[in-house]
Amino acid sequence: MRRGAKVFGIGLSKTGTTSLDRALEILGFQSVHYPDASAMLAGRFGVLDACEAACDISVSAFFAELDRAFPGSLFVLTTRDMDAWLGSMRRHYSRRRPEHAGKPEQQIFELVYGAELFDEALFRGAHERHSRAVREHFAGRPGSLLECDICAGEQWGPLCEFLGLPEPDAPFPHLNQSASAGASAPGTEPTRTTRPIQRSPRMKPGASRVTLGAIQIPAGHGYRLLDEQRRLQWLENYAEKAASRGCDILLAPRFALHAPESTDQHESIDGPIVDRFRRIARSHRIIFCPHIIERAQDGLFDTTIIIDASGEIAGAHRSTIPEFDAPGASEMAAGSECEVIETEAGRLGVLSGLELWLPENAQALSSRGCDIILHPHLNDPRGESAWRTLVRARAIDTGCAIVAALGASSWLHGTSMIVDRFGAVNAQATDLDQLILAEVDLGRTPRNTQPTGALCTTRADANEPLHPILERFRSNRPGAELAPSVTLESKPQPAPAGVPA
Repeated sequence: MRRGAKVFGIGLSKTGTTSLDRALEILGFQSVHYPDASAMLAGRFGVLDACEAACDISVSAFFAELDRAFPGSLFVLTTRDMDAWLGSMRRHYSRRRPEHAGKPEQQIFELVYGAELFDEALFRGAHERHSRAVREHFAGRPGSLLECDICAGEQWGPLCEFLGLPEPDAPFPHLNQSASAGASAPGTEPTRTTRPIQRSPRMKPGASRVTLGAIQIPAGHGYRLLDEQRRLQWLENYAEKAASRGCDILLAPRFALHAPESTDQHESIDGPIVDRFRRIARSHRIIFCPHIIERAQDGLFDTTIIIDASGEIAGAHRSTIPEFDAPGASEMAAGSECEVIETEAGRLGVLSGLELWLPENAQALSSRGCDIILHPHLNDPRGESAWRTLVRARAIDTGCAIVAALGASSWLHGTSMIVDRFGAVNAQATDLDQLILAEVDLGRTPRNTQPTGALCTTRADANEPLHPILERFRSNRPGAELAPSVTLESKPQPAPAGVPA
């Protein structure tokens, strides 16, 4: 392929686009499923510069423009039996969703299909027109277009031959299929087929190297339009991707399941949503760390759960600074402290959202032997440069690796990152919707158990305000009392060799 060229999946919805996206990931492409709709509508195709492949109708609607914008690219038209496709579209698009009205995603949907809701005649015509337009556009260029029917069970052969790549050992990922193709009852969600994940054996307790993963979700675009079950499926698809690449610990962003203003949508630790998260961790043999708005007897909490690879809950962290700027979030209570949670892959601590701003929190985790700090967040308000600097500084100060998982969009700051204990950025998301992975050395032999830098000189006066953000938090939350931060006594640092003490 020519430099700068890409692979584009240009099939319509419900023709195997999720499976194609996953297959391209397995083959080594950095693939994006449903690129930002507003950018694509505006012709800002530069949003695809950082990826190597992209799929779904925000791509297929603009296949001719993308062919001109990225010369030498390869195009995959996923097809499907017409009757089965119409049945699937009827099940998914027969109910009006007012929250979608006017959104860029809905505009693309209507551009492609000619209607807001399922209409058999219109959808059949749209399918036929799209297939005909694609074939006419690539007529005389057989090396640029592949047609494949993934939903009929097509395997690796045609795709790998088209891309000039060897077939991988992993089974072809037939995802989001109904239990009996085309036979699901109206109104039911399709169930995903499962397959065994071929992975290296789980790392042993005390191992020095661990593979960390972070999910970045597209806050503010199509993801926010998905219902709860679709969001759960999205997260599970990412867990499967991560597990197939040997990930040991996977972190989801804050509010990946519910928006911060959705305080009426809350879960209990022993409820069905967390049970689903536990099944995800157990089936993929991965330490999975999702976020929920937790309803407990003593209040509503901003909670990150750590689920071990056997599906058991290893621990949970309730944020000491909930998302207080969001509408309705004044109902949220503050957690009490930052604890270290033992897992088979290391000692984990959580600093959620604005908790990372406070060095005392990082100091507490470091003093308790934390190896990895998990930082689920929505976005950072201070800008990209400040965000990167803060995350790297916390890693250097504590000697801990940091995994940061965020929501992202063109109007929010910060991207998901994995930073090692020396502050080096080992992986950073470059797209709104992305999984990042990095192997880090925890340096346990020997491990630096003393905090460094600013954390060595932090004041130990727990009665003095620690940071202006706490004052803002207290003023916005009348009567809210925060537990005192765990602080350490300042210790003098030895002078370097040759320098008088």
